[in-house]
Amino acid sequence: MPLQPGDKLGPYEILAPIGSGGMGEVWKARDTRLDRIVAIKQLKAEHSERFKREARAIAALNHPHICQLYDVGPDYLVMEYIDGAPIKTPLPAQEAIGLAMQIASALEEAHSKGIIHRDLKPGNILVTKKGEAKLLDFGLAKLEEPGPRGDAFSTLTVGLTEAGAVVGTVAYMSPEQAQGLAVDTRSDIFSFGLVLYEILSGKRAFRRDTPLATLAAIVRDEPAPLAAPAGLERIVERCLAKEAPQRFQTMAEVRTALEQARQAGSVSQSQPSIAVLPFANMSADKENEYFGDGLAEEVINVLANVASMKVTARTSSFFFRKGRRIRRDREEA
Repeated sequence: MPLQPGDKLGPYEILAPIGSGGMGEVWKARDTRLDRIVAIKQLKAEHSERFKREARAIAALNHPHICQLYDVGPDYLVMEYIDGAPIKTPLPAQEAIGLAMQIASALEEAHSKGIIHRDLKPGNILVTKKGEAKLLDFGLAKLEEPGPRGDAFSTLTVGLTEAGAVVGTVAYMSPEQAQGLAVDTRSDIFSFGLVLYEILSGKRAFRRDTPLATLAAIVRDEPAPLAAPAGLERIVERCLAKEAPQRFQTMAEVRTALEQARQAGSVSQSQPSIAVLPFANMSADKENEYFGDGLAEEVINVLANVASMKVTARTSSFFFRKGRRIRRDREEA
C-alpha cells in the first residue's frame, strides 16, 4: 500500500514526499526515538535485489560528502536527510572547482571500497546551505574487488545486469555504458566529466533529440568547446576521452588536477595566452591529417608546462578545423 503523511514505518513517522522514480519513492520522516529528521527510501518489490545491493554499498561508505545510511527495514532504507538543493548551473570557475573536488573526493572513497556508482548525474548530487555537496543514490552501484587493471575487475557480487544491457541515465553514461560493455571506475570518471561540463556551462555535453541519438553522440561525437579557463577545460576534455585508458585513471588524479586548476585561478588574468590550431593537410593523402593532429597535440602538451602562459585546450583549438575545411572547399570549388 502506498505511503501517506502520518503513516508509520516501525519507529518512523512519514511526514512528506521528497521524490519518486521507477525503483521507488523517497519520503521525509521523523525518527520518533531520536526526534531526528531522516529520509526513507521505499523500493518496489521487483527491485528487492537492487535494494540489498544499495544498502551494502552505502553501509560500506563513511564520507562527509556521501549520504549516510542509518537503518534498514524489510523494504526500505533510512538515510541522512539532506536539507539542500540540486546544483545550480552554470557556476563561476572557482565555485565549480570547489564542488567538483568534493564530488571527486566522494567518488574516490567509493572506488577505494570497490564501488562504481554508475549513475552519477546532477540529479544525484545535492548542495547544502553551507555549500557542501552530497552524493546520493547508489541504486545502480556495482560492487567489485579492486585489482590489477584489465578488461574489468573481478566481481564481488553477482551482477544484476545481463551482458549487453544498458544501465544508467542516458545523458550521463560513459561510451562503454552506452554500448553495454563492461565498466570499471573510469566509467564514473567520464560521467564526472559530463557533470563538470554542465556545472561550468549550464548545458549538457551531449544533448540530442532522442535517447538513441544521445547514446550515439556519447560514443562518437565531441562536445562543444567550454567557455572556461584552459586548465579546467583540459580536465573536462581528459575525463571525456572516448577510450578509458586515455582518461584520468583514478579520482585521486582528478582531484590533484582540480587543485592545480584552483591554484592557477589566482594567477593574473593578464598572463599571455596562446592557441595551437590544427595543422592543415595540404596533401591529397587524408592519412596525413592524423599526423598533423598528433603534432599539434604535442605542441599543446609542451606549452602547457609553461607556468606563465595560458594555453587553450585542444577541444577549443580544434573546433576551428570545421570552419577552415568549409573555406578550403569553397576555394577549391
